[in-house]
Amino acid sequence: GSSKMACDGRGTKRLLQATVCCTRRKRGRSQPAHALRHAIVPGVSVQDLKRLAAEIEIAFEPSHTTYLDARGHWNISCYAELVELAETMAPGAKEHPPLKGVLLPVLEQLTVELEKWWRALRPERSQSSLRRIQSFVTRYRPHPGETHLRRHVDGPHVDASLILQLHSQVGFEGGGISVWDPPSEKTFVPLGTGEVCFLDHMVYHQSHEVSQGERWVLVVFCKVQDEVKASQMLSASRHDGDEESVEGLLTSLSSGRVEQRKQAAVALASLATQGQVNFEGAGAIAPLVRMLRAETAEERERAAFLVGCLAASSSTNQAALADAGAVAPLVQLLRAEPAEGGARSMEHAWAAAALARLAANCPRNKTSIVEGGAAVSLVHLLERGGDAEREEAASALGNLAANSPSNKALLLECGAIPALVRSLRGSTAGERRWAAAALRTLATDFPEGQALMVQVGAVESFVQLLRGDSAAERVGAAAVLGCLAADNAHYQATILAAGAVTPLVHLLKGGSAQEQEEVAFALGDLAIDPVGKELIAQAGAIDPLVRLLRCESQSCRERACFALGRLAKGSAKLRSSILEAGAIEPLLGLLDSELASEREEAAYALEHLGVDPDKGALLESSVG
Repeated sequence: GSSKMACDGRGTKRLLQATVCCTRRKRGRSQPAHALRHAIVPGVSVQDLKRLAAEIEIAFEPSHTTYLDARGHWNISCYAELVELAETMAPGAKEHPPLKGVLLPVLEQLTVELEKWWRALRPERSQSSLRRIQSFVTRYRPHPGETHLRRHVDGPHVDASLILQLHSQVGFEGGGISVWDPPSEKTFVPLGTGEVCFLDHMVYHQSHEVSQGERWVLVVFCKVQDEVKASQMLSASRHDGDEESVEGLLTSLSSGRVEQRKQAAVALASLATQGQVNFEGAGAIAPLVRMLRAETAEERERAAFLVGCLAASSSTNQAALADAGAVAPLVQLLRAEPAEGGARSMEHAWAAAALARLAANCPRNKTSIVEGGAAVSLVHLLERGGDAEREEAASALGNLAANSPSNKALLLECGAIPALVRSLRGSTAGERRWAAAALRTLATDFPEGQALMVQVGAVESFVQLLRGDSAAERVGAAAVLGCLAADNAHYQATILAAGAVTPLVHLLKGGSAQEQEEVAFALGDLAIDPVGKELIAQAGAIDPLVRLLRCESQSCRERACFALGRLAKGSAKLRSSILEAGAIEPLLGLLDSELASEREEAAYALEHLGVDPDKGALLESSVG
């Protein structure tokens, strides 16, 4: 198997020789200025990476981890190495030895090269040695939650890191990375196969969205050797058992030194994502709330990170955190200005993320967050923040608006809707996706919000998203257009005039089940308009709608029934086209569904097709 191939001595020797050749080429290449804290250099030959690609894929077994940076579950990385450290920021990650067996020669050589580069960059650490504390392979694909990782740093516990572009056996489109170095400048790097990006401590970077295929990268985190030993000792002292571990971490959070508090916050966040920490007593939360007001940005960042993880893990934590006064310092963090001359920290983004999670499905917390003045600050962050900040601000605004008419009215007054519409054309897929989700919430049962959206050009922006590369963005756009079109002739005409029908029908023919579901609903609402009926039919929607009547998704089947019924209603021509496409048999079959909603939608379509549901035959008189 793969482990036997990986242990083949001849293969290892051949790989190391090729890598050394790449190193020689690197030395002959012009180097970046010493002021820069990243470098792009040749790493491993393309030929060797092609040989390794199949072995890597065989050994690839993703862990189920949770990153706040990734907005939830992150199930696309397999860990070759994972040193047990209290401050690790990979909750749920598990080491997978077969992958290490495949990659060890590459890992050893690249670590040597990274250490040489890092020592030259930091002469004061020229005698220090780096040790790998995490190495993992990530596979990016054009699936929800798997396309990219937004702007982030590798964490305070990582002294240096690297990203190697691996070979993809199926190829990919998109991808590449951006690096903020110096912090005020964003540099995009395509990163070809075999190229490696070296990164110094706390340098912001991001991977870009993959639109097709699979992009594979190897990531390595390193820490100074002596500091690894100290961190391991700290971890060992805290992991004699879950109860003792949590108790010890809470003690460190309350009375430990600055570094201990930071490590404890991240370790508790890891446990929280696994549902192992519930803060029912205010005494346990008080130190965390104090930490939100700490003097250093790093402490505040980690405190906000922990609040977000705790709030997301249980409603008990949501209530306890709010009762202990976590909302006020989080709102204050939204307003904090970055240190003069320095890069803006992640405290603003993580504070917004924490507020979003505190607000989720919790009416009481929504009220206290809004009363604390968060709405204006979130809109300000959405308009002037960085990529991660805008994403989290859009998410928080959507959660505050959900099922809250009073909050929707307040957000309208605060200027949230124009800001969110501008974010539909934002620079990252996350910003566009969460802005669309927030606008969908604001459009639901809120006529004033709908009117302003249409007025400031939301329809045109949503139509543009329908043509984009991101499935999540397309789903969101179709959903909002369907919401706007429902029972409003003016908005229907605006959507039709913006050219929405063609991209909607395109998604109906070849999109995902979720896309098809939202598109069918939107087309059903647009089919009320006589012009809309003709445009939808001319674009070729009838055949794919009939095919959806047989699909596995109940929601898709119901919405296809709805759209076909709307198209048939009042149009003998379209009624005939739908019957010729073979709609009767599957519609009659849906009348036997165990679900009342599905039976009702099928009966609605049959009624407007003029079909007797009992006999399965056309009625003598047409039904309009």
